[in-house]
Amino acid sequence: MDKWFEGLIDDIKVYLPQVDRQRLSSAYETSEKIYAGRKANEKLNNFIFRPRDVVEVLIPLKPDEDSIIAAFLYDLVDSGRLYLSEIEEEYGDGVVGLLEGLQILKSIRVTRYQSADKIDLLRKLFLVMAKDIRVLAILLAVKVAQMDLLSKIPKDCAEAFATEVLEIFVPIASRLGVYRFKTILEDKTFQYLNLEGYKKVADQLDRIGKKKTDYILKVSEILENFYTEHGFVNVKVTGRIKGFYSIYNKMLKKGLSSVDGVYDVFAFRVVIPTEYLLSMEEDVSKLYEALGLLHSGWRPIASRFKDFVAVPKPNGYRSLHTTVVGLSDGSINFPVEVQIRSENMHDEAEYGIASHWLYKDTRGKGLAMLKSHAEWLRNLAILHADMGSDDRVLESMKLDLFGDRIYVLTPKGEVKELPSGSTPLDFGYFVHTEIGHRCILAKVNGKPVPLSTELSNGDTVEIVMRKDPAPKLEWLGIVKTSQAKMKIKNWFASQDKEKHAKMGKDQLNSQLSRFGKPLLTPSLSVLKNFGGKRLTLQERGKILEEIGKGSQTAGSVVRKIYDLEGLLKKRDRKVEVVRSARSGSARSARYAIEDEILLGGVDGLKVKLAKCCMPSYGDEIVGYISAMKNAATVHRKDCLLLQRLNPDRKVAASFKTVPADSADRKKGMYRVGLRIDADERVGLLGDIGSTIASNGVNIVSHDSAGEVGGKNRKISLVVDVADLEQLEKVLNSLEGVNGVVAVTKVS
Repeated sequence: MDKWFEGLIDDIKVYLPQVDRQRLSSAYETSEKIYAGRKANEKLNNFIFRPRDVVEVLIPLKPDEDSIIAAFLYDLVDSGRLYLSEIEEEYGDGVVGLLEGLQILKSIRVTRYQSADKIDLLRKLFLVMAKDIRVLAILLAVKVAQMDLLSKIPKDCAEAFATEVLEIFVPIASRLGVYRFKTILEDKTFQYLNLEGYKKVADQLDRIGKKKTDYILKVSEILENFYTEHGFVNVKVTGRIKGFYSIYNKMLKKGLSSVDGVYDVFAFRVVIPTEYLLSMEEDVSKLYEALGLLHSGWRPIASRFKDFVAVPKPNGYRSLHTTVVGLSDGSINFPVEVQIRSENMHDEAEYGIASHWLYKDTRGKGLAMLKSHAEWLRNLAILHADMGSDDRVLESMKLDLFGDRIYVLTPKGEVKELPSGSTPLDFGYFVHTEIGHRCILAKVNGKPVPLSTELSNGDTVEIVMRKDPAPKLEWLGIVKTSQAKMKIKNWFASQDKEKHAKMGKDQLNSQLSRFGKPLLTPSLSVLKNFGGKRLTLQERGKILEEIGKGSQTAGSVVRKIYDLEGLLKKRDRKVEVVRSARSGSARSARYAIEDEILLGGVDGLKVKLAKCCMPSYGDEIVGYISAMKNAATVHRKDCLLLQRLNPDRKVAASFKTVPADSADRKKGMYRVGLRIDADERVGLLGDIGSTIASNGVNIVSHDSAGEVGGKNRKISLVVDVADLEQLEKVLNSLEGVNGVVAVTKVS
């Protein structure tokens, strides 16, 4: 076996003394053999990585045997030269389970996919990680190995891959505390996607030159000697320059043009041996002692102190952070960040949740951390399982998972992590579903605030609850997280079906009445033929429930029952409206249909349209001369009322001939009758008229009736609308007019 493998076994034995050397050797030899064959024979082999490169990246996380073998074999199942059945026979179902999870995630290809594909990838990622978190660590190691191959594939594919890593895998690594991979992937993708920004940071740091390396070594030595002199044993100090991507983002946020303004360009970690109390809880007193000594030796910047030991981050990160001035070898005078932590805390900071996957942590914190993250992942998998696939959903998911985070406190001092922009309602639902449902008032830092208040870092949030749950639909416009939105929607969905059905029935009847259609019968027959399908009584009832829950609107249901012909054209007959050539007159906006009528072949005679049959342009028409009126009334030729009138008073009528391609011809309109029931008040008619006009709709005629001195008024209108959508806007607007009780479309 080669030297590389022997070195690997030595590294593994440090944390896994009982490693099965033969088992790993078999997987390594198989992977090397298949990899060599693929590189030699496959034309498109530029993105084929060497499996041992992935294992090399993975080893610092101290993975178990199954994870190492799965990393060796990960990319070989796709080659067609290795089958899962063979792997199971040779290495067991544990390895197969990991490979199956990885194969699910590989089913999404990375070439310029849309938001729907990203959502699919996220859903699968949540489900697989919730089942076995080791899959994530292997996948992150694969991404690190693949980043070195981007220059060998087409630029657009490489950019898509790097964007996916930066937008999805880097934030997930951060959320689970695997900072080692987070930093590596951030800087590699930053260099590829924003070379100009990367060079800006690199060039400024290069000006410091070799000094920075000497500076890190010298300051590390100063700190080690300082703590040794003060009685600390086996303290390890390491220094580093912050990741380029992290420095660049801090420069952008602060509006800096130089790295000189970034306080923590240099960061030093003081790692102290872990000590335990008799209760087996970790003793952190040495950490605070080390912090006090540091502040006595160098001046701290007060605003830069953070205690993540007393108040850990939700992903388990624990450390004391401080920034001091004057800690220097004399060549560089940057303020430096010093992180003080125990060995346990250091492992957690580097590897996050992965630091607990191997050891069954009997002290409880590791187990609690694993359970916490597993629950988080399971909730995410459930939360997004039924969501649609569009950009709004993707943005909502990004806010939940990858947006900037804030840390707020419960009244008991527990820390809760939320997306930036979250409200007290988001906080309530995050703590517990029932707290959100029963919320009646929120207090932030002891003061009552509106539920829509945006929370800030460090706020203490208290939710005052009512006895019974009573969410409001308007809360959907207040909460920012998809988790809270889903819980509110689920509450309404779970309420009594009869209540929803009744609400849906009332809403649908109101909409049917609005359009002058028959109301629902006990058998719901109007819903029998719905959207081209024949529904059972149970299915019809389900539609009413959906309307009541808000998942469908009554308006959309009506449009599926009746087509445009049934809602407008059948009763209201299409009318062509032409624009008047007489500009400047009150009628110039719309040329009335009456001006298109010839009475006995003569133009310009006064005519009125009969309300009983509402003739439209193009209909066969007849005029009727009444002794009571000074104008002829024009009926449709097939009007039933006309047939009962005195035939001696009938006169021939017709429409003028307007060329089909006339520039004055306006698009088709629909003439619709409306009845408005309203409470009498001064200015009522004016408000109704201006409301209709604001929707770009012309009033053809109107009539108003009511008792003298009475409180009720009935108003009849005839309007021309372009389509059903415009009619609905008019109806909605009219119902909002002060005093209007009901608006109904009539024949």
